[in-house]
Amino acid sequence: MIRFLMAAALSLAALLCGADAWAQGRVKIEVGSVPSLSGGPIWIAKEKGSFDQVGLDVNIHPFTSSSGEVAALIATNQLQMVGGALSVGFFNSVDKGIPVKILLSRGTSPAYNILMLRPDLQATVKKAADLKGRPIAIVARGSIIVYQVGKILETGGLTLKDIEAKYMPFTDMAVALQNKAIDAALMIPPLSELVAEKGLAVKFIDSDDAIKVQPAMIAVKQVNTAWAEKNPKAVRDFVYAYERGVRDYCVAYHGGPNRAEIVKILAANTDVHDPALIEKMAWGSRDPYARLFEASLNDIQDFYLKEGLIARRFKMEELVATEYLDEANRKLGPFVLPVASAKAGCR
Repeated sequence: MIRFLMAAALSLAALLCGADAWAQGRVKIEVGSVPSLSGGPIWIAKEKGSFDQVGLDVNIHPFTSSSGEVAALIATNQLQMVGGALSVGFFNSVDKGIPVKILLSRGTSPAYNILMLRPDLQATVKKAADLKGRPIAIVARGSIIVYQVGKILETGGLTLKDIEAKYMPFTDMAVALQNKAIDAALMIPPLSELVAEKGLAVKFIDSDDAIKVQPAMIAVKQVNTAWAEKNPKAVRDFVYAYERGVRDYCVAYHGGPNRAEIVKILAANTDVHDPALIEKMAWGSRDPYARLFEASLNDIQDFYLKEGLIARRFKMEELVATEYLDEANRKLGPFVLPVASAKAGCR
């Protein structure tokens, strides 16, 4: 018996040492990611072992930091990649010479980000032009929400200067609507659905309808280019594994056979923890090829430039690194939905 126990102990020790050596042999990547539902593919890839299968040790750090803090983390290589909205901060980081480029698209239209209006204003505010002079909530200065609100205003011949912009977190908007401190707010799912259910606001204008350049890029995955140049294989493997998560998300987005599995992963890892709510809310779209859309990127930076939020217009080669994405798509092949669906996006 003693001899058996000693042999078992030695076998276990060898197994643990082997596992430790395997873990040490993997390339470690620190990734910052806003834990929104549409950002779910990175957790899907993590939970389903896609990163492990290509020899990567990916640590995901949920964050809601300002663009300045994110820029500092990626500039100092504390994070090798970050995923979040395509804000003014990214363009300013490039302008400052910070080694960062867009690796792939993270969120595309339809995003279901909707301008919500106080119900008592429905008789007087019937179109975008009627928003002139009114207080409208926007989550942060320089955010992609500023672009979306600006595009909505343009449909009524207005600019951001024609409204009273009220900058506040999404979590404060419902109270501000209830107290009549604001007349409207650009909200994201599930907040837009929840305030509508409570009667605090009604859906007024969908930002997707106001943005003429389609498909629109809303969020991206950025990479530290100095690190990427030293670790090209790790970047290629990351993009390949990550895109597998994107495609799983898109299948579930369209109600595919993996829907229950993906809802469970999203509830455990994103900022929406209720599976029942995830089932009924609108999911932001993803491009199954994670493509970078030049026309949309140019439209966004043209808007930021017009508003004086960035200093200049950038060339595509200054902003994007597409070589890793092209290789991943060749390996993965065409994306084919396993179910019939008339739903827009994620295809």
